[in-house]
Amino acid sequence: QRLMDIEARLVDIHFVGAHNSFNSSVYAGAFSYLDPNQVDSIYNLLRMGARSIELDVHWTPKQEGPLSFPSRLLLCHGTSSHIGCSTSDRYLAEGLDEIAAWLNSAASENQVLLLHIEDHMEGQHGEAFNQINSRFGSSVYTSGGCHGIPGTLTKANILDIDKKIVIWTDGGCSGDANWNGMVFSGLGDLSRIWEDS
Repeated sequence: QRLMDIEARLVDIHFVGAHNSFNSSVYAGAFSYLDPNQVDSIYNLLRMGARSIELDVHWTPKQEGPLSFPSRLLLCHGTSSHIGCSTSDRYLAEGLDEIAAWLNSAASENQVLLLHIEDHMEGQHGEAFNQINSRFGSSVYTSGGCHGIPGTLTKANILDIDKKIVIWTDGGCSGDANWNGMVFSGLGDLSRIWEDS
């Protein structure tokens, strides 16, 4: 089914997605993800057919010991000022590991994934780049710098150069050249519609 539109422009096709993909009851704890949008893990959402995944990434304190609360890149369902984040929220790395597991499976063959990173990273784009690049950087269709996803781009364009994933963010250009060269700084001519009940 997904190969039928492989030559069509991304602006003319549909990607089934999962809003706030990380915010699932699977990961809920005493203080984390208490108002979930999803009931399945990121990996299972991908396994079941979601091809647009959303991660809200915050630079915020994480409890790593009785008196240790260093700031880390966490998956948080909170405001831009991190209200609602928990010190027990999951690391960005944990969500990326699930995506990497799917990308490395036979199920991802000839598939294209859109990854939306909602940016509350307080300038820690170099760290985010390193975490992504070490897991599946070779599979990323890179932007080349600071622009939205091209309206003429097709799945075939992406797959023909042995890539599988397009990353976009709503944070605009950052101060990190590696990050800017990897991610698209917006949807471009694409649009998204989500339901949040």
